[in-house]
Amino acid sequence: MPVNQDLALTAAQEAVDKVLIRARDLLCATGVWTQGASARDCFGKWVATRDEGAVQWSLDGALWRVADTVADAYLAGMCIRKLLNLPLEDPTALWAWGDAPGRTLDSIRRVLGQARSQIPEIVQGRTVSVTRAVHVHVPVPLEPPPARASAPQRARAAR
Repeated sequence: MPVNQDLALTAAQEAVDKVLIRARDLLCATGVWTQGASARDCFGKWVATRDEGAVQWSLDGALWRVADTVADAYLAGMCIRKLLNLPLEDPTALWAWGDAPGRTLDSIRRVLGQARSQIPEIVQGRTVSVTRAVHVHVPVPLEPPPARASAPQRARAAR
């Protein structure tokens, strides 16, 4: 592998590692983790993951909150999905896993730490365009993932 590609791969791996560590650190504070929405404000209402009023985040919301680029968040999510044997290209699989009844914050933190072992394989296996976007940190506006809760779940969350 040429030196430039080697450096790009190393930078990409470091960027994804940083997302996983920062997401785990974010979720370590008491009362910060939530389920059923990517992010919530102090009233428990849904907000965008990067909204100034956001005070709680789900697993996927934490990835989007701390990532510098879309590619960083996407690849970090893929590392988690690979670790959990979930479909790699389906972000909704991670939402469903994180929102499963009985899921605990300890299991979320543990997965964020263990997913770091998947970084070399995931980052190296991605297309050049995604890897390039990660390593140079192309500024791409981060959009929150689409709402994923059913109508009954939204009604319960609104209470």
